[in-house]
Amino acid sequence: MDVSIIIPIFNRSRTLLSAINSCRHHPGLDLEIILIDDGSTDDTKEKLAEFFRMDELLGGRSDVLIKSDYPDSNIKLLYFFKENSGSADSRNMGLDVATGKYIKFLDSDDELIRGALTKEVQFAEKNAADVVVTGWKERQIDLKSGRAISHEVDISAPSMDNGIDDMLKGAAPCTSAALYKSSSIVNLKWDVAVDKANDWMWAWTVCLSGAIFHQLNILSSIYIQYEGERVTTKGDPFIRSTICRQQILRNVETSLHSSGRLNEDRKKALAQYYYKDSKVMCEMDRNDWKILSNKILFLNPDFHPIESNRVCIILISIFGLYQGVCSFVSLRRVARLIFGIFRLKLRF
Repeated sequence: MDVSIIIPIFNRSRTLLSAINSCRHHPGLDLEIILIDDGSTDDTKEKLAEFFRMDELLGGRSDVLIKSDYPDSNIKLLYFFKENSGSADSRNMGLDVATGKYIKFLDSDDELIRGALTKEVQFAEKNAADVVVTGWKERQIDLKSGRAISHEVDISAPSMDNGIDDMLKGAAPCTSAALYKSSSIVNLKWDVAVDKANDWMWAWTVCLSGAIFHQLNILSSIYIQYEGERVTTKGDPFIRSTICRQQILRNVETSLHSSGRLNEDRKKALAQYYYKDSKVMCEMDRNDWKILSNKILFLNPDFHPIESNRVCIILISIFGLYQGVCSFVSLRRVARLIFGIFRLKLRF
């Protein structure tokens, strides 16, 4: 096959068929769509069985090959059902069975843009690219009505030609807006230990492996957010994202150091990336922020943060990095308290 499209599924029956249908319109390609059902408890099986007229799906088989009846589409579908173990493990299972020369990951509530996959493959072939990174659309949908909440936003393809150095500056591909050459990721796996931001961890895994990224300035997919449905696990998602991002950065630092690729410029870039979470870390636990601030200064003893808040900059210049951020967080907390009391008085 030319491209294997891996779609992990968990209770997304109302969006899954749209995701599958978006894979149809990419002329000139032989495609396989690998559906990994991560233990769905909704009517995913029933809808797929009805749509493809495949009663075998309801018979409890662990794998079912569905030959598409799309005319002239050269598409086959492979469906697997397994116990719930997370999206990373589902994508790894998809990689194990994929036969395509290229790999595309697609979330079950997102969509590919008509014809984009053909352009990505053509570009990858012409440029001998390990990874083709494109732009994407972002669309926010109201869960109950199914209507768009705001206008679509077009996100340009990030520049990642410099790989590690671009990612240290914040560049990263959207999960469905990247095409991977199978031979360049043959020994790579999604990290199942990363609870949040595992798509970012995957991008880092590929980048650190030495894969060459190429930028293609088209929009290839639609990233759809459903209002009120983004939190699926326990705990504050913002705090969890911060903790996972910090863990990923530590993994990146360790990998760069052990491979002799942690030069002075990358140390400075890492220090700034660590700093982005400084206020959240300080809010959570000042001891953890103390450890992080020491790491930042170890990486860059002359560290001067890129900071948009002037008050925070002034406090850091007066008290130093650790105490300056602590002072800012304390002032912000007091300001919030005063504002809350003022609003309460206005009500009465």
